[in-house]
Amino acid sequence: EDDTKVSIVKTLLLYFLDHHGTYYDQQELEEYKRITFDFDTLNADIPVGDFQKVLGNEPNIVLSCLGLATHVSLLLLSNVYQYPYAKVTIRISDYKPIIAIKDVKANYVNNFISIRGNIVRTSTIRPLLISCQFQCIRCTNIVTVKFKDGEYATPKRCESPCKSRTFKPLYKTAIAIDYQTIRVQQIVSTDEIDVGHIPRSIDCEVYADLVDTVIPGDVVSVTGMVQAKSIMSKVPGQ
Repeated sequence: EDDTKVSIVKTLLLYFLDHHGTYYDQQELEEYKRITFDFDTLNADIPVGDFQKVLGNEPNIVLSCLGLATHVSLLLLSNVYQYPYAKVTIRISDYKPIIAIKDVKANYVNNFISIRGNIVRTSTIRPLLISCQFQCIRCTNIVTVKFKDGEYATPKRCESPCKSRTFKPLYKTAIAIDYQTIRVQQIVSTDEIDVGHIPRSIDCEVYADLVDTVIPGDVVSVTGMVQAKSIMSKVPGQ
């Protein structure tokens, strides 16, 4: 699997070095530190077999390969683009097909999809903790912990020979990004309205440059990966 990723990254890197003018926008890089790929253009030209299918089924792998190839190509094209950033964010626009919100069920978990609907609610913007360093109390060794979905956790054991389990967080090293939840409701025509039934809706999480970009009433297309969230019961023992 690692060899496959390396092969894909090399293929994408060579492609972007030859076609950077099609995709890279210096203004977007400066304002948002991101590159937005139009899906139709990318799907038609990119030298990766079954790109749409692979992206739909393995979005984490494809997006990470795209991100790495883009980052390296920008470094190599430093005479063309001003790129003093440690990381560039990858976005894909106009992904197809668009799935009806009512059809988004468990079979789409971990898949890359697009939906379209009305914004009916937006949450306040909150920080999402990405990583933090911890210092071992016994030997002062420093360990970096990355938090999945912002869930705080301390190191299980020191990586040095002391094997201590006691750490103190180095709060000044904490890295966080902006985070917001938006609720997207299915667009229903007059003929489709059922008396007593509320159109289906789905909650979407947006991060970094995408926060605070929509308000209730906006009609939007949202592209991203479907994730399952556990629901903790308020009843003890359940």
